[in-house]
Amino acid sequence: MANFIIRNENLMEERIFGDYSFPLEIFYNILSKFEHGFVDPHWHSELEFTIVQNGEMEYQINDKIYELKAGQGIFSNSKCLHTARPYPDRDCIFYSVVFNPILISSHENSTLNHYVDELVDSNELSSLLISPEVDWQKKLLEILSNISSIYMKKETGYDLVIKGKLCEFWVIFYNGTLPLIRNRKLFEAKNIQQIKRMLAFIQNNYAEKLTLEDIAESANLSKSECCRLFKKVMKQAPVSYLINYRIQKSIPLLLAKEFSITQVAELVGFENSSYFSEMFHRVIHCSPSDYQKKH
Repeated sequence: MANFIIRNENLMEERIFGDYSFPLEIFYNILSKFEHGFVDPHWHSELEFTIVQNGEMEYQINDKIYELKAGQGIFSNSKCLHTARPYPDRDCIFYSVVFNPILISSHENSTLNHYVDELVDSNELSSLLISPEVDWQKKLLEILSNISSIYMKKETGYDLVIKGKLCEFWVIFYNGTLPLIRNRKLFEAKNIQQIKRMLAFIQNNYAEKLTLEDIAESANLSKSECCRLFKKVMKQAPVSYLINYRIQKSIPLLLAKEFSITQVAELVGFENSSYFSEMFHRVIHCSPSDYQKKH
């Protein structure tokens, strides 16, 4: 019988993992046994740790794709879209530990909850590859394997033992991932500072003859890194931003009608009036002279 995942129209998996008294469930799967030969994209509020026992597969969480091999694991955070696909002529045996984070939380006002909330609510930790080659991650894999064995036997008090193992697991997971999150935040903060420097440079010098190299140097970046960062944050190339900024600065001058179009072009940094008119039309969708007439 094929395995399949029941999802609603938003791709949320419609099932309860475990039950209210013990919200944890472990699934043992073979990738080829799924209905479509792969795990359909889905998400859920619970946390999921998947461990490959044999073979390999491609595992995607949001926009990140991982190549999972035997002995490795992957973490998918709450509400992250995830799917698993096979490689040609290769199957994969794996198991997934899925649980509600409330299982390792405490009462509402407990200071212990920040250990869980800080990671579960983090935008920087949608996923994490867990490798036996990293000491602290190897310990995580060992604990997950231990939890799996306890779950299969289901001896008296197994749920209490698993809860204890999960708390032990989370201490290692928290201490291991928190520096990664902080480093990403510092990196992003540095990016924002670099963008701020470049924007300030453009706005203070737009009337001058500026090149991509000039903009990059204002933030101590290479031209390629400048373009990459600008497109990532501003969603446009730095030169495009410069042109748009010059066009915006030209509008008050055009409306004042104290300068000719050629003079306005020079005042905002364009080399000649024809290029200014071409860029103005591209941005505003009419010529500078037509804009004057309309306004």
